[in-house]
Amino acid sequence: DLFELLAGSPLRPDFRWLIVGPARSGSSFHIDPNGTSAWNAVVRGAKKWVLFPPEVAAPPGVTPSADGCDVRTPLSLMEWFLNFYDAARAHPLVKEGVCEAGDVLFVPRGWWHAALNLGSNITIAITQNFVS
Repeated sequence: DLFELLAGSPLRPDFRWLIVGPARSGSSFHIDPNGTSAWNAVVRGAKKWVLFPPEVAAPPGVTPSADGCDVRTPLSLMEWFLNFYDAARAHPLVKEGVCEAGDVLFVPRGWWHAALNLGSNITIAITQNFVS
């Protein structure tokens, strides 16, 4: 991880998070910043993932700004699933799946991705971004 070159420096960005959320919450579509890749390990519960490779300009229903710094999406992740999920599933490059407790997902640099917490309980995951 090239972030190690900045160990102890105030220049090192945040890179690891504990994520806790109820059912039907999650992370709307985005590309991880600073050219990073990431891994996400589900500790409890389950997450539905939808991913698109870098050659896809944007997932259905998602509009990035010209410089890619801002992303406009529906009001909620559930709204995206209700209105755009069928179109996303029909896309030939979409990747999707469910990660349950004990599963780890790798998100490559430059990939669009969103995650929806499933079930009726709290979902807990640990995620870390890294540069290689």
